[in-house]
Amino acid sequence: MDRSRPRLVDLLEVLPDDALLPVAWLRAQLDIGGTSQLAAAADLSAKAFAKLVERSAGQVRAWCAAGEVPGAYRLPGTKRHGAWRIPAAGVAAFRERKPSPNVVSESAPQVADIGAWRTVRRLRRA
Repeated sequence: MDRSRPRLVDLLEVLPDDALLPVAWLRAQLDIGGTSQLAAAADLSAKAFAKLVERSAGQVRAWCAAGEVPGAYRLPGTKRHGAWRIPAAGVAAFRERKPSPNVVSESAPQVADIGAWRTVRRLRRA
């Protein structure tokens, strides 16, 4: 372990119990430099997330409302009604749970061809 950097325990001992500790200050004290790519990424809008997962923005908003996107939150205010933001950690967690829509698994249910049903329906109407 690098002894030139202060230990976290040593830093916390000098702070009062009710101190609000900014993360940037803590990183500076620990001499960590930059943040991780995941933490530095800005939260995505529903539209941007929809492009990423190849779905509609409406579908993404429905997922957010249903709690299927971890960490998703709605922006406050009446002008932004329905505006959702998805943090980078939520994007990663969502991708782990739901595969890409272009990947077809063998266990996925097959979509029935309803062409025969349409033909019968047209014949009955005639």
